[in-house]
Amino acid sequence: MYLPVVIRHVLRWFWVLPMGATLAAGAVRTEQSAPEIRQVLVRVMNEDGVPMPGVKVQLLGVGRDALQAMDIGASENLPGVWNFISDARGCCLARFGCFSGYDGGKRIGMEMPGWGQFYFVAEADGLRGVSSCLLHGAEAGGWANSGNDEWERRGIVRTRAKQVTLTLRMQRGLRVTGRVIDMAGQPVRGFTVGIQHDLHSTHHTGYGDEIFQDSRISDAEGRFSFDHVFPNTFYLGPMNEETRPVWVRTRVRGQWLREPVDFITPRRGEKEIRLTLMVSPEAPYRYFGRITDRAGRPIANAKLAFGISFHRQPRTFADTHHTDHTEAGEDGRYELRIVTPFISWLKVTAPGYADYAEDFADGHVKAAGRWDIVMRQ
Repeated sequence: MYLPVVIRHVLRWFWVLPMGATLAAGAVRTEQSAPEIRQVLVRVMNEDGVPMPGVKVQLLGVGRDALQAMDIGASENLPGVWNFISDARGCCLARFGCFSGYDGGKRIGMEMPGWGQFYFVAEADGLRGVSSCLLHGAEAGGWANSGNDEWERRGIVRTRAKQVTLTLRMQRGLRVTGRVIDMAGQPVRGFTVGIQHDLHSTHHTGYGDEIFQDSRISDAEGRFSFDHVFPNTFYLGPMNEETRPVWVRTRVRGQWLREPVDFITPRRGEKEIRLTLMVSPEAPYRYFGRITDRAGRPIANAKLAFGISFHRQPRTFADTHHTDHTEAGEDGRYELRIVTPFISWLKVTAPGYADYAEDFADGHVKAAGRWDIVMRQ
């Protein structure tokens, strides 16, 4: 006489319906306490505005609660919640709960997108697409936060009680080519270059939700190339102290810069971007000097902590949260070799002496080279 509880629950909260399908009358009745659900219809179109059926569309959330749902495998295990396939009309339907994404399991028994900021991402037939920014939760008590990065400038759409339609226009992209050379200008073979885009997740690790990731290995002539790079800011392979050889200089658009240029924003109408990456076999930047007291006597075994920035103007989580350490010898001399010339702060400690600290505010950094330090008792 009555459907089992589990079956009634599934019918009540079945997320995505085939276009044109309807629910059974008994399945649409919900308790008065049931949360409001909002719908977003996504239309996938090619460069000419023609609908594209059979395209895999992924929903990416850039808030902490949305990321939590993805971390537990929701993106893989819940088709129709975080992953969709466009139908014959190039459409798919997504649903969002009017509650925090953290509360999905408690409120409705399964993970579901809640308040937050989202993008729909798709890739098919050499085309790639990212939707406008979708803001869900603009009302009082909901989540609402809008920045002004390069993704949100593509447009912002807010959910509302009435179904919202959002168009995801696919694009062919541009070509990125380059060459890896050593400090003498000779080609470097076997250097891995990675490329990706980033939706600026709002979580403690800084950037996240990497999309359209790809990599190439430089050939015998040091050359590499990427096709169909989505025409928005993209990021080249990560730079860290374990990477050898070390990327130290970049030639982009005909100009040499004395640092890794690991993020590039295409210019309007640009079809190809050419790069040259100069690499060093070892960490090339040397900080050295002597630690003494006010009388010029060496301070043995003083400990030094350097705040490392990977960019001239710190802009990432790693730029403000990476520290390298070294220790002075018996003669008070120290040396530290690192992969970047950008030091944002320094702290020196030694028993019996006041701490010595330098903090280079407003994005300033200390150039590599000799740095003698006098400590006070």
